[in-house]
Amino acid sequence: MSVYLDIGVVHIQSWLTRTTKLRGRRGGSTMISEATVPEAIDKVLEGMRDKVVRNDEAGDIDGVVALKLLVDDQDIERRVRQRVISHLRGKLPTATLRAGTFVGGNYAEAKLSPAKREDTWSPAVSDWPPGRPCGWCYSWPATPNNADEENNRLCGECAQRKAAAIDAEQGERMPRQEKELLSRLGTTTRVPNMMKDLAKLSSGGTHVALIYADGNAIGKFIGDLHTMRHEKRARELLQKVTKVIDESTWEALVAAVREIWDSDTAPPVIPHLVGGDDVLISVPADRAWDFVRKLQSEFSRVIGNATGGTGVTPPSLSAGIVFHRHIKPLHVMHDLVSTLLRSAKALYLGAEAAIAWQDATRDGEEPIDRTPFRHAKLEAETPKLAALAALPNAARQRLAELLRSHDLGTKPVEEHLRRLGLAGKVASFREDPILLADALGMVHWWR
Repeated sequence: MSVYLDIGVVHIQSWLTRTTKLRGRRGGSTMISEATVPEAIDKVLEGMRDKVVRNDEAGDIDGVVALKLLVDDQDIERRVRQRVISHLRGKLPTATLRAGTFVGGNYAEAKLSPAKREDTWSPAVSDWPPGRPCGWCYSWPATPNNADEENNRLCGECAQRKAAAIDAEQGERMPRQEKELLSRLGTTTRVPNMMKDLAKLSSGGTHVALIYADGNAIGKFIGDLHTMRHEKRARELLQKVTKVIDESTWEALVAAVREIWDSDTAPPVIPHLVGGDDVLISVPADRAWDFVRKLQSEFSRVIGNATGGTGVTPPSLSAGIVFHRHIKPLHVMHDLVSTLLRSAKALYLGAEAAIAWQDATRDGEEPIDRTPFRHAKLEAETPKLAALAALPNAARQRLAELLRSHDLGTKPVEEHLRRLGLAGKVASFREDPILLADALGMVHWWR
């Protein structure tokens, strides 16, 4: 049996988006990448190479230091924890950190059971910061000599984020996920530095979409592989399953970016977090639907190929989408998109790829009562949605106005549909999960 030690940031998405500025998020990504890069961890564990090594079975996941102990010795484990936690706390002052010890024949098997030992370290919290609070995170007190271009005074960590983000904008210290994405795309053209630059790539030039995608029933998938480990293919996949999931996510992401990328521009995305089965990314608003369709279908294809012959059903990817003005604080939009993703996964019990969406400009920033739908439903309805999108704006607006006061099937609505040449062609939008009014909202951001 092997002993594995995972040490990392808890709720990494919330930590990344705790500031109101994109620079704060981007700088945070760079800080995490630099704190957990193998070279940094090797230096932290210098002199202990005969007792602990990096866990190559885990793949590369932002914010996680995955280690494998070569000796089952609690004193050695404690010393390793202390060294890594001290290192991470110095680099990431406001992050909540957690260390968990897992035991098993391989990493995937070890993660099927609860941690043998687990500890959490919360950051220091100031309920009443003395003087002025930080102008980015509004949580920690601002320090005297740190400010941004708008003269917002910053706390120590946000000042570090700002410095890292400026270096990233100049191509000197790029977050790992940006560097990896550009490498896989085979381009040296960097992603947009600012949300306003990303929004300019969308029709209207003011809106972007925040997309949060996450794997469905990953734990069940690994558990099923463990159950089928008497079969050679299942046993082989189980030994490398975390890497396979990570690679499937990356291949799906690259395919989705290529799907929406006009190669004469910068890649039209700003990746916030990519790793394991998680993707948190911003794209131009009118490219979001194409992006999500490709991301989900490609993930299913790639991991389906890897799972073939194991007798196990592969996982899928669900997504939340929030359309919003580029000036909206990222942490507010992150809270909303996280709620949407949870609703999509919950409704279909993680059994199928699903999507939940909201337009924060038209629907507001509080979650509304809209039924999530399956990826398969979106694919089936795409031709009809495209037909709606092809209508003149005035015709769509008039139809939306009628639907606010009349049900589909009433005379005013049906007469308007006949004039538009859509009579009988929107029957599938008469009931959940995609009502005609919602379909009109979807195609507002259709390319």
